[in-house]
Amino acid sequence: MAAKKRGRSKRRQEVQVPFPTLLVGVLVFLVVIGAGYMSINIRCAGLGKAIKTQESVLAEARKRLMVEMDMWSSRTAPINLERALVHHGLEMEMPESDQVIRIEALERAGEQVVRVNGRIR
Repeated sequence: MAAKKRGRSKRRQEVQVPFPTLLVGVLVFLVVIGAGYMSINIRCAGLGKAIKTQESVLAEARKRLMVEMDMWSSRTAPINLERALVHHGLEMEMPESDQVIRIEALERAGEQVVRVNGRIR
């Protein structure tokens, strides 16, 4: 009888705890979703910083453009052109309106057309 009791006591000690596969699966899924979210969040933050940097560069370029356009318009003003001509000793006059020829390049159906003073040639 002593041998039978030993066998029974071994069986009672081998109690198996069910492995929570559903819980592990849910946890792994949540970790993967969290890692993906973090990756996207970091990428978006980096892109946001790059966009802000590019916007500041663009704003600076626009400021420089405005300054250069202002300088160009002041240099090409008729009074300043006359001063430059006198400064360099050039005897020139501004052309009359009928002496000005405006040439524009147009493209029609694959052909190159030139418009001179509003007339197509």
